[in-house]
Amino acid sequence: MNKLKIFLLFFIIVCSPSGDTNQDVNEEVKQGNFNLPVYNGLCLYSEEEALTELERLREDANLDFNIKVIYQTGPMECAGRVWGSNLDQGAKVDKETKRVDLIVGKEDLNNSSREKDLPNEYGRTIDLGFIADSLFQDFSIYDDYITDIDYFSDIESYLYVGHKKSVIYISSKESPEPSPLIDLTNYVGTTESWETGLISIDPIRHEDNKIYFLAAYTDKDMNLSISVFVFDFSTGLIDKEKELFLSPQNGGEDTHYCGNIERIDSSSWVFCVGDQDTLYALNENSIRTDLYSGKLLMFSMNEDFEVYQSTTPSYNPEIFTPVGRDVRPKAVLASPAVKSQFEIEHILALGFRNPWGFAVGDGYIFVPDVGLNKVEEINLIDLYSQKPKFFGWPHKEGDFYYAKDEVGSFWEYEILPIYQHSTEKNRCANIGGAIHKSEKLPGWNGYFFFVDQCTYEIFIINKTGETVFRSISESIKSPPVVVKNDYLGNILISTYTGEILQLDLDSLNLAP
Repeated sequence: MNKLKIFLLFFIIVCSPSGDTNQDVNEEVKQGNFNLPVYNGLCLYSEEEALTELERLREDANLDFNIKVIYQTGPMECAGRVWGSNLDQGAKVDKETKRVDLIVGKEDLNNSSREKDLPNEYGRTIDLGFIADSLFQDFSIYDDYITDIDYFSDIESYLYVGHKKSVIYISSKESPEPSPLIDLTNYVGTTESWETGLISIDPIRHEDNKIYFLAAYTDKDMNLSISVFVFDFSTGLIDKEKELFLSPQNGGEDTHYCGNIERIDSSSWVFCVGDQDTLYALNENSIRTDLYSGKLLMFSMNEDFEVYQSTTPSYNPEIFTPVGRDVRPKAVLASPAVKSQFEIEHILALGFRNPWGFAVGDGYIFVPDVGLNKVEEINLIDLYSQKPKFFGWPHKEGDFYYAKDEVGSFWEYEILPIYQHSTEKNRCANIGGAIHKSEKLPGWNGYFFFVDQCTYEIFIINKTGETVFRSISESIKSPPVVVKNDYLGNILISTYTGEILQLDLDSLNLAP
C-alpha cells in the first residue's frame, strides 16, 4: 500500500469524528470546526501543502487562530515536511483554538559542520615552539578560578574576580598571597552553566577608604547586570550604588553573557554582551538594535555615576534588523524573526556571538568571537570610525556563510576578521585576550594574545592581522579562562584549575 493510500485511510479514520465520509467532514468544517489533518509523525505534507490546507480549513470554518511554522530537526526523511504539531493527532480545531503550530523538519547541519572547506588561516601562523612561564597566583586553595584581573593603582593592589564563588580577591606587594575581600553572592545569581555568576569588574576610584567599581554579573533573575558598587574598607560592607545596564536573557538558555568590562579613558568604558540566544541563535538577537545582546556597548559616566552618550555610530533599525526565514543560518532556522523597533543608545558594534576577552588598545579594540562550531575569529574595531560595524553573526562565522543569499542591507557594513581559523584538529574556542604593553620587551607591544580553549595553543597577532605567531606552554594543564595583563603589561593566563601563569616572552628568543 503506497503512502497516498495510507494517508487517505488514516485521514478517514482519524479526522472524521464519526468515521464517516469526507462529506461529513465538510459538514463539520461548515459548522465552525474541523479535525486536525495528519501532521504528527508521518511527514505526509510538505510545508507548502500543509499551510495551504490549514489556511483553507481555517477560512472554510470561519475561524481566527494563528498559524506558526517552527523548524526543528526531525527524522532525516522529514526535511522540508511537516512532522509534528502543538495539537494531538486528529484534535478538534474550533473557536477555542488560539494557534496551530506546524513543526517542519530541517536539515541537521550541526553534526556535519566541521567541513573540509571551512575558511582557515591557521596555515599562515608562525610556530615559535614552546614558551616558558611562571606561576603568578594559585586560587585552587579557594576552590575558585579567575575570570578578570585588574591592577588598581590607587591602592597598589590586584583585584581578582573569583567566578565560581562570586568573590573578589585582593593581593598587594606587601601581602602577595591573595585573600577574599568582597563577597557578592547576595547580588549574583548562578545556574549549572559556567557562564552565569560574577564575570568582570573595573575599578572607578578610591576615596574615603572606599573603592567604587563597576561589576558585570548575572543577577538572581539571570539577567546580565552592569552596576556600580562601593566597598568600605573600614566596615567591610558592600553596597550596590546604581545599576547602569540590564540585559535580559532572551533565548531561554543560560548562554553567551560575555560581560567583560574595560576602560577606554578616564570617563568611558566598553562592555560586551553575548547574543543571549539559544545555542543556535534562533532569534537573531545580535542584529536587533533594540537589544544589548550580541554587541559591544560603549558609554561615558560622570562622578555621580550618571551615564551619558559616548561617540558611537548610529544604527538604523530599518537596516539592522533580522530578516528571518531562508536567509537565516540553515542550522538555526526556527520561528519568524522579531524586527527591531528602535535603536538603543551606546552600540559600538554588533553581530557577535560571544566576544569574550576583548582588549582595548590606543584607538582600537581587539575582539575575539567564539563561533558555534565552525570558525573562530579575531576582529578589530576602529574607535575613530563612526560607520556602523556588523561582524556577521548569526549569518556567518568568519567567512563561512550559513545561507547562500545575502539578504539584508546590513551587509554593506560588514567587517571581516583580521584572522580566522576553523575548529578542526581539536581546536574549539578563542579565549582572549590581552595586549602586551611591557617596557621590558617593547618589540611585542601592541600584539594581542589569545589561547585556544581545547588545544591550549597560544596565539599572538598584530593589529593588521598580517603577522600571527603560535606557541604552547607545557604548564597549562587545564582549559584557559581569560588572558590579562599584570601591572607592567606582561601577559597572564588564567586556567580552570585556579592557576594564573605569567608568560616569559624572552624564552621565545624572538623580538619582532
